[in-house]
Amino acid sequence: AEVLLLSLRPRELMAGKLLGLSLVALFQMITWVGGILLFLDQGKNMIAGLAEINLPDSFLLWAVLFFILGFLLYASLMGAIGALAPNLREASQFTFVLMVPQMIPLMLNPVFVSEPNGSLVTFFSLFPLTAPAAMLTRLASVSVPFWQIAVSLACLAVTTYVIVLLSARFFRPETLLSSAAIKWPQVAAELRHAITGRT
Repeated sequence: AEVLLLSLRPRELMAGKLLGLSLVALFQMITWVGGILLFLDQGKNMIAGLAEINLPDSFLLWAVLFFILGFLLYASLMGAIGALAPNLREASQFTFVLMVPQMIPLMLNPVFVSEPNGSLVTFFSLFPLTAPAAMLTRLASVSVPFWQIAVSLACLAVTTYVIVLLSARFFRPETLLSSAAIKWPQVAAELRHAITGRT
């Protein structure tokens, strides 16, 4: 680990990890989506109700874009926590907090179904931490104005870029080689250091 830290800059280490994980995740997504689309196409004549499922032609494109950006965003956040936590047990309490925004669209699914263009649903589809799941839920059910899709993607892309840069600064020898238990004040201090460069 020491040799790797000395031979690579934090940003390069973070980029390598994200690239490898992203390619694997993207391959898995394409496999699953391809299987689902094939099932929907071949099963229309066998299962009642499948013929009524008609996703827009552009849905797959938006799904890939939101998936890639959303994956990079959360992988960066998880990577930052992983750099601070000495073990999986210590990291679990923080990763659960990061999972909450992704669970919001699921918990509010009745609202998404009944009011897909409502103010609350629109907000969550534009807010970067909930946009990947929320916007895709809307796109699968209604026609979403293009400007909302563009704004959502732009906000998500900018947020992801900033988070990737900040998370890379967590990959320092003193954090990666530390065995101390991670606490919220430490996370706040490391975040402040990542933003300002000061301890």
